[in-house]
Amino acid sequence: MSQSAELVFRDYRPGDEARILECFQRVFDVGTPEARLRTLEHWRWQFERNPTQQFRILLAVDESAGGRVVAQYAGVPMRMFDRGERTIATQAVDSMVDPAYRRGLKRPGLFATLGAQWYAKWIRRDQDRLAYGIPVPQAWRIGNALLRYEIVRTQPILYREACWPLLTGRGVEVRAIDSPGAEFDELFQRLAPDLRYLTVRDASFLRWRFLDHPTFRYTIFGAFEGARLRGYVVARVGDWIVPSNTILVDWLVPGGDIDAARELLRAVDGLRARSASPCLSLLLPDSNPWYRDLQLEGFLLAPSDYMTVVVASGAAYSPPVLRREWYHTLADFDIA
Repeated sequence: MSQSAELVFRDYRPGDEARILECFQRVFDVGTPEARLRTLEHWRWQFERNPTQQFRILLAVDESAGGRVVAQYAGVPMRMFDRGERTIATQAVDSMVDPAYRRGLKRPGLFATLGAQWYAKWIRRDQDRLAYGIPVPQAWRIGNALLRYEIVRTQPILYREACWPLLTGRGVEVRAIDSPGAEFDELFQRLAPDLRYLTVRDASFLRWRFLDHPTFRYTIFGAFEGARLRGYVVARVGDWIVPSNTILVDWLVPGGDIDAARELLRAVDGLRARSASPCLSLLLPDSNPWYRDLQLEGFLLAPSDYMTVVVASGAAYSPPVLRREWYHTLADFDIA
């Protein structure tokens, strides 16, 4: 970093996005989950059009370099069903420091300095109750040492190889969904109290997270008994863990509804077969009954390097509580 750098820390302002993306490309090149350059359309989808329509972006700007964005700490705020209440939790994403600005500051450094201001501003009992993410190893080391990062759990992956037949469910019809409607709102309202703490998975969330995604193509399958939606799964084929994996990105099925689960798995397996994919894979918390019951349906466990990490605003969001009460899938993260 130049000795003449004039760093200013400030909130995002409309028009900053082009310089944020320039910084992103300098930091990550093609290191995004989809291994391609981040587009302005992707940025607008993620930050402008998220269901809360709120921003959680703090920037370091070098005024001596014409307002160049040289660091960012950012998050995507999510609406949460919070044990009967509605609150906000923010997924920390795209936090970064320009390589040219990683030296020249005394400890704690630019990443931790910016992060400390970000957490003080937004992660409070009267604001966003929780920040969460799956950090890369370097971010974890800094965050654990300087920013109060705590591990909720390491994340095993549930996977099912293609060679094993799937059992058939009864009394359920599975349909591909082009436009989620009120039946998804009703399903979420019915299941959320038992799941305790989770992102609001209503029709608007599903449309934003999956159908409006600018990069990936997802398929939503719903299990119906007549007009009543009993559960759903969202899947896509992509390179995650293994090449051409069939990823179950989201799973919302009542505990014990094995008929709906089996028919949804059969629908996803049809997608896998058409894509010549080697397996089905998903991520679930080990506190959820489906973590056990899917193993009874032929899923195996594989270790991963993923750690679910939080910065909590109080004891109600501490790792021991979240291990019991937080339901999450890959839909809650930006890695799939």
